[in-house]
Amino acid sequence: MTSTGKPGLVLVDDEPAIAELFAAWLARSFRVARFSRPQEALDYLQRREAAILVTDLAMPGMNGLELIHRARRLRPELRALLLSGMVFTLDQEQTARTLEQVDMVLCKPVHPRQLEECCRRLLATPEEP
Repeated sequence: MTSTGKPGLVLVDDEPAIAELFAAWLARSFRVARFSRPQEALDYLQRREAAILVTDLAMPGMNGLELIHRARRLRPELRALLLSGMVFTLDQEQTARTLEQVDMVLCKPVHPRQLEECCRRLLATPEEP
């Protein structure tokens, strides 16, 4: 939590219109840092704290799962929410591995209100040991 009283949230999506819409909505409840490239988010997390990472799965250069893995090496307490239109194209084993790495998965299209609710639930849910 910062002096603004809002928890930090890092949003990563390579589609600017989607990222802008989600960031504007989430800024009502969170201190949002928005990035279009995963490496930019990692650079930010090296210098700043955040409670939640919201990332798209399919992005050029580094996918969302790799971003989550690397981000948690920097910030082990970071909660992760994966956004994807591709989750249901994974086979059962891939889906299970994906779900082990993230706290929550939302399939696109998703309404910004639903995304905000899920982020709030992530903060309210204790981490498993």
